[in-house]
Amino acid sequence: LNRGIQGSNNSCYMDSILFALFAGTDRLDRHLTKQTDNFATSLLAKLVVSPLRQRHFVSRDNVLQWREYMQRYLPDRCTEVRDENDAYEYC
Repeated sequence: LNRGIQGSNNSCYMDSILFALFAGTDRLDRHLTKQTDNFATSLLAKLVVSPLRQRHFVSRDNVLQWREYMQRYLPDRCTEVRDENDAYEYC
């Protein structure tokens, strides 16, 4: 039985942050539902928050899709998602 967020390419820093923000609390949910016209927010809800809450598991494919989106639309702030990164190198 899988639980948590499955890592990929040294994604543990981002995985830990996403888990901390959304697994045990709904404090940020109003930001997810308030900005429904924001594609990034909708994608985060679809790929990470919903699977985490419903199945208690997020696959590495979902995390990779999220990281690829962030790299594509925030290239000046994000490193290549397939690189091995340290925490300070993430978005």
